[in-house]
Amino acid sequence: MKKFRYSILLVVLTSWLLVACGGGSSSPPPPPPSVPTGVSAVAKDGYVLVDATLATGATGANVYFGTTAGVTTVTGTKVIVGSSPQAITGLANGQTYYFLVTALNAGGGSTATTAVSAVPQTTSLTGDPLYGDQWHLKSTGTQTGAVTTAAIGEDLNVEPVWATNKGTGVRVAVVDDGLEIGHEDLASNMAANDQSYNYVTGSND
Repeated sequence: MKKFRYSILLVVLTSWLLVACGGGSSSPPPPPPSVPTGVSAVAKDGYVLVDATLATGATGANVYFGTTAGVTTVTGTKVIVGSSPQAITGLANGQTYYFLVTALNAGGGSTATTAVSAVPQTTSLTGDPLYGDQWHLKSTGTQTGAVTTAAIGEDLNVEPVWATNKGTGVRVAVVDDGLEIGHEDLASNMAANDQSYNYVTGSND
């Protein structure tokens, strides 16, 4: 009889321990994600667009950056990725910056990627060889418009806006029947990792 009581007590204690410890019903956290691939840093005016491809199972990412080639996750400034690509703003033009990316999930963070670098530069309108012909952006009174020559000032007056607004972090969606995403004026501003979509063919062309 005494042995039977001890057995009951042992069962009760075992059950209490299982309940107190979660009963073994909760699943263990997943392993940390793999290192991101395809990391890129595209220089802009006062900021850099950083992008990467995250492995399956990753739920987020961090970007670490600094001005030295040996930047690490400890010494770098951390930015929690909120969009893809991530705009790292407030940078000095002419300064080289180095960027690392780590992937995240419930199991922790991945090893950091190899650093990539970029040098923000001041945007120059003189870099566009056709800017002088675009009367709708800046009319000089000499360009030929759609029908007649536009008068001086009959334009969008965009240059003052460009001087202070860079479009940093702004995502623009273009819905059209065709877009040359490899064009030199567009390629460096396109969202990476096949974020275009062709509704006719179902492809990312």
